[in-house]
Amino acid sequence: MSAEPKLATGASKNDGKETPRLTPPSIVYWSRIGFAVVAGAIYNLSGISGLGLAAGTIGAIGVGVLVYVASVMTVKYIFGYDESVLTGPRKYVSIGLGSYIAWLIFTMILLNTILHPAAA
Repeated sequence: MSAEPKLATGASKNDGKETPRLTPPSIVYWSRIGFAVVAGAIYNLSGISGLGLAAGTIGAIGVGVLVYVASVMTVKYIFGYDESVLTGPRKYVSIGLGSYIAWLIFTMILLNTILHPAAA
């Protein structure tokens, strides 16, 4: 009997090399969702939502764009991911963009509903 653990069918050994739990594109994707939640919180806690429809919309777009630019800079300069790591040109900008927008809107609506409930 061998002391080595048995592998499931179809599984292969990694020759003693550790494999990362998340790949760089996954890290970028999930960090973008985190940035979207932070942007939604900033929007609601700053009071921009109470300025009216036009100013609130411009404020939401502004906060969203500023935080997204911060996420791009984080991915490119702090994480150090470039085209070779993310397998494509300008992927550090485009990965997670749709999820960022969806989670930004979701967070803004949810926090606005919680912080400013309508009078019954």
